[in-house]
Amino acid sequence: MARSTWRLIVSGALPGSLNMALDEVLLESLRQGRSAPLIRFYQWDRPTLSLGYAQSVGRSVNIDFCRNKGIGLVRRITGGRSVLHDDELTYAVISPEKNAIFPGGIQGNYRVIAEVLREALLRFGIPARLASGRGKVPVSTNDFRHSVCFHSPSLYELTVAGCKVTGSAQTRRHGYFLQHGSLPLGMDTKLLTGALSPSATDCDEENAFSLEETVGWINRFASRTVTADELRRILVEVIEMLWNVCLQDSEITASEMAEAVDLQRMRYDSDAWTFRR
Repeated sequence: MARSTWRLIVSGALPGSLNMALDEVLLESLRQGRSAPLIRFYQWDRPTLSLGYAQSVGRSVNIDFCRNKGIGLVRRITGGRSVLHDDELTYAVISPEKNAIFPGGIQGNYRVIAEVLREALLRFGIPARLASGRGKVPVSTNDFRHSVCFHSPSLYELTVAGCKVTGSAQTRRHGYFLQHGSLPLGMDTKLLTGALSPSATDCDEENAFSLEETVGWINRFASRTVTADELRRILVEVIEMLWNVCLQDSEITASEMAEAVDLQRMRYDSDAWTFRR
């Protein structure tokens, strides 16, 4: 079977609002026939807390703590719970919902992508397993842990020694989907605890310690230190092998970037969007 060609975009570290705008614009670019399916890898220019589309800011975030620590805040168009993006590699998969690679449906697409992530982690000696949860994200409660994406795995997310090591979220539009996810290389659990404890005035040592019982990161389990560049290169190899595609280096076009900057300003930098719930 002939290999299809996908775009491979490596964006580097960008503001959270621009990262989210780019993911949405690239989804629309594919939907409108202006782009091939694509993989984007990116990072964040400062620690940034991303919220799921339906999350409540007031119940999930310590705004004062985030401001004092210089933590950015952005709301995604995808579902799920809060993720603190810091020392990580973030991926985005943008594709038609159903094709030779993806069986269609949210869970089926999660599984296909999870198999790539699991194989990549195995290359670093990390024996990740697919979670067997029911695939439903619990409703946020006043317990800060229920606001944390990495607190409990949903169906087809990866765990190591009972700790969740990947966090992904998805949205679909008219036959196309975006799934983006966090691959943490390291994690500051005190910073995460402080950001997601609405009643806390500082990092809670006990909560940070309890979070480590269920939250994992790559360099906690790898046999040696893994860098973002190494992880990205392995992911490219695994995707090309498992999906039988050719990932062709690609740049964000001038028109895509212009649209993203406009969307960043109108939506993702807007308090009306960020604090809509």
